[in-house]
Amino acid sequence: MDRSRKRRPAKRRKRRAGRMLFFIGSIVFILLFAAGLVFYIKRYAPTDEHMDLSEYYRLDNDDSAVVIIDGEYITVNEENDYGLLLGENAYIALETVKEHLDNGYVFDDAEGILRYATDAEIVSARLDETGFTVGKDTQTLASPIAVKAHERVFLAADFLRQFTDFHYTLYADAPARIVIETAGYERTVGALRGRTGIRRLGGPKSKVLKDAARGEKLTILDTVGKWSNVLSEDGVIGYVKSSRIKDKNEITTEATLPERTYAHNLTGEKIVLGWHQTTNQAANEGISSLLEKTGNINVISPTWFYMNDNSGGIESHSSSAYVQAAHAKGMQVWGLISNFEDSSVDTASVLNRTSARDNLVNNLVGAAIAVGMDGINIDIELLPEDAADGYAAFIRELSLKCKKNDLILSVDVGVPTSWNGYYDRRNLSNYCDYVIVMAYDEHYNGSDEA
Repeated sequence: MDRSRKRRPAKRRKRRAGRMLFFIGSIVFILLFAAGLVFYIKRYAPTDEHMDLSEYYRLDNDDSAVVIIDGEYITVNEENDYGLLLGENAYIALETVKEHLDNGYVFDDAEGILRYATDAEIVSARLDETGFTVGKDTQTLASPIAVKAHERVFLAADFLRQFTDFHYTLYADAPARIVIETAGYERTVGALRGRTGIRRLGGPKSKVLKDAARGEKLTILDTVGKWSNVLSEDGVIGYVKSSRIKDKNEITTEATLPERTYAHNLTGEKIVLGWHQTTNQAANEGISSLLEKTGNINVISPTWFYMNDNSGGIESHSSSAYVQAAHAKGMQVWGLISNFEDSSVDTASVLNRTSARDNLVNNLVGAAIAVGMDGINIDIELLPEDAADGYAAFIRELSLKCKKNDLILSVDVGVPTSWNGYYDRRNLSNYCDYVIVMAYDEHYNGSDEA
């Protein structure tokens, strides 16, 4: 018997077993490779899943608009309906304007009047009206200046741009977006190397908010690792890979309005001022003898005026004879107005209500002119915070009227503290000729020396 023939079936079996093992191994390798590929795709490959902008920019009302200022998406406590779209007109919520653009706009909710002051004129508009005044000139806008919607006051962007320096672009497609750049805003801008998805977050698995085209300009807000936080030209904020951005350069938003110049009516010499407490007309009679003892004082401020009703009325103890006596001694007279003589007067009500504030301004300037005063001194103390806007408007409006009547305006204000910061000292320094700091730290009654 040939032994080789007996060995052939065994060899065939071995070869078949080897082929089977190779086949099984190949299948296992393919399965492992496929599993690895699936794992890689799931973990690392970019997703093409999109997120609707209306889901990203959640607006509560159909006529609301997203507001983006200098690359910042304006939201407060998860509320973001700070823009309004009326027809083709963009509106911005008053609180957003005051916090991010210009704090000078003051709205009187009781009388429906908006006020603003430039360095030379008072601007005034009424709720839902298209006309407004700048000084004595009347101008008209195509849409209402101020409107109320969704429990907020909104101001027309086209109106605001006449007095506050910024550029804006409105993208009316839902969700509507108002993209604002303030004068002087510095930013880095680059162009996309190719078609790229702007993602909600940095990472390939984050949903795509927008498919941006090659060459589209993006403002780079921040860089986090390999990703850049960007703002697209049409108001989409998201992330792209930093390597996808080229041709970076720095851009500054140019100013379009003339720079303001706040003129001040100064005496040209150092002020040495003394207050003279006068509570009635009789207190004025001894001024001549009193002035003999004043030394080098060159300004005297009698406490002649105080608020005596909630409509802007004032109690006055002013005297032309007093002014003449002071002038004869080479002194100026700055009559003082206070808010603490009559406890029945609500200072916030007077300052916040436009008609009362106008009356107060007119009464003070009229009294000053009537007796020949040189200036007015404001001593409004313990101002409630809810009167901060009204107080600022009062100072601006009184200041401009004083300048037109050649009157000096001075204001008394305490040392800055946490409880009086809303006196807005920048506003005071712009509009008042002199700011007097009431430090109360020089001396006390009965001290040996001042």
